[in-house]
Amino acid sequence: MTARRLWPRRVCHVGLVPVVISNRLRCGRAAAAGVLPFPSPKEKYEVLADKHELAHAESLSRRELYGGNAASAAGSTPATGCTLLNATKTRLVGADGKTVSPTAAKAVRAEAYSTNWGGYVANGHSNYNEVYNDQNIPKYYTDCGADNKTLAAPWIGLGGYNSAKLIQQGFASGSSVGSTTQGVSLWYEYLNAAHQNPPVYIGHTLKTGHVISQYMTYSSGKVGFHGYDRTAGSGWSPVNVSGLSSYYDGSTADYITERPYGFKLRKFSKQTFSAAGARYVSTFKDLFKLPNNEVRLTTNGRSSGAALFTDTRSSASAFSQTWKRCS
Repeated sequence: MTARRLWPRRVCHVGLVPVVISNRLRCGRAAAAGVLPFPSPKEKYEVLADKHELAHAESLSRRELYGGNAASAAGSTPATGCTLLNATKTRLVGADGKTVSPTAAKAVRAEAYSTNWGGYVANGHSNYNEVYNDQNIPKYYTDCGADNKTLAAPWIGLGGYNSAKLIQQGFASGSSVGSTTQGVSLWYEYLNAAHQNPPVYIGHTLKTGHVISQYMTYSSGKVGFHGYDRTAGSGWSPVNVSGLSSYYDGSTADYITERPYGFKLRKFSKQTFSAAGARYVSTFKDLFKLPNNEVRLTTNGRSSGAALFTDTRSSASAFSQTWKRCS
């Protein structure tokens, strides 16, 4: 291993605050959020290779330690039928947000670990513009503690691994569903170094065991977020958001389950990412037919830590995750 290790960044998440709207929403353009000044960070980071990385890490730490407390950006409007989650209480992000040189990144990709997320990242191209998968809604358990102390949040996304730019969508169970032990809340989010926007809540479903199809597309600053309950044969209306070019990084497509920093990983039954793949320009490929690396969620974010869950590949487009421990 080289000295410049790529440490997936730590994130704050104090719990989703759901507002039950409908299983079939009509969502328009989502609000973007700005950033207010924050105090200086109070925790030490790994030594980074250059001033750009250090400045970026400090910027992230301010937001991660003290929450997003964001203000709406000029010219944006709230999504019709959708609710912005409280920025001071929510931080659903999962990629490291640190920039490293291509050489250093290549050296660590065979051995990447994190304290808050795990799964697979497709790389090898600079222009990923669509990411998709099917995923079952697992059963959830209270072994790890109360709902407001535990969280499991699987998502797909573009970017975030080689830069702070990240666009993502997924679902979450734990704090997002109050006292309910089953069911998930669906959300999407976009972030960059300057704007740590909160997730936008799309809807909620209690259909444990159902398979949810998700796909996200990017074109000229416009992103389409799509969710469909394949088992029930019904879905949520697509959400289209414009003006996101500054949040787009097409160097990775991501397939992740997150345990946000400060939470225990909620126990879940076996969950499967299937029909997983991505598009770059006009080429569609299965996840494992693309260059990719696994990021392993461990108790200390290193190879010496115990795994919180394990990934098992089953085909060129599928892998499963098996829960191991709370924290």
